[in-house]
Amino acid sequence: MSQSPKTVIGIPGRWSDRRDVVCSIASQSGGYLFAGMVMVKIGAEDNFTLEIYEHDPKLKNAFTIAGQGRLTDDDLEAIGSHTFTLYLTTEGGSVEAAKKLLHAGNALLKSGGLAVKVESAGTAHRADQWDEYCAHDHFGNLLQAYVSYIGSKGVYYSCGMHNLGHPDAVVEAKIPPNDAAKLLHTFVGYLLVENPKLKDRETFSVDADAPRYRLFHEPCRMYEAGDLFHNPFGMWKMIPA
Repeated sequence: MSQSPKTVIGIPGRWSDRRDVVCSIASQSGGYLFAGMVMVKIGAEDNFTLEIYEHDPKLKNAFTIAGQGRLTDDDLEAIGSHTFTLYLTTEGGSVEAAKKLLHAGNALLKSGGLAVKVESAGTAHRADQWDEYCAHDHFGNLLQAYVSYIGSKGVYYSCGMHNLGHPDAVVEAKIPPNDAAKLLHTFVGYLLVENPKLKDRETFSVDADAPRYRLFHEPCRMYEAGDLFHNPFGMWKMIPA
C-alpha cells in the first residue's frame, strides 16, 4: 500500500460565519483550536485538516440515506437548515487514528455540530450516539461508528474497515440481508479484535452450528483507488464452503 487512506467526517451546524466557527471551537470544544485549515488538540500532537463548506441543499437527503433510520425527524430538519458543514480529515488506517478522529468529531458537536456523516464509509449518526461512542471507544463502538453494510441480490459487503486499518469483507451467497449483515459484522469484528493471520481457503462461521464460508483475499474492486470508500487493504471474499 503506497499511502494511508484518508478518513473524513462531515459535521453540519448553524454557525453564523467562519469567525463563529473559530470562536465556538475555542470556547466549547473542550480543548481544541482551529486556525487556517488546521484543528489541533491543545497539549497533544493531534491535528486534523478542517474545511468549511457553505449550505448544501442536498445534505439532508444524504444524511437520511446514510443514517438508515438512526436520525430523527428533528435531526433531519435541523440538518436541512444548516449554514455550514465542517469536514474533518485525517490520515487513517489505524485504530489509534480512528479514536482520535472520533473525539475530534465530538469536539465539533459540542461546538454546535448537529450530527456526523462518515464520508469514508457512507454512514451517519446522531450527535448523542457519537458522544456515546466517544465515552466508550472500544472495538464494538468503533465498528458502529466507521463501518456500514451494503448490498442486495446475493452480494453483500462491508464498507469502512480501511478507517480502522483492516480489509473489508464481501459475501456472495443467496441468504437473507439480515443474515448477511450478521455474518459480515461478526467477521469484520473478528478481524478488528483478533487481528488474525488468515490464509486463502480457510473457513469462517459465526458459530459452530452456522454455515461455513471459505475465505479468499483480493484487492478492493468495489471502488476505485482514490475513492474515499476504496479499501487499500483489500477485501476478504466469503463463499459458501
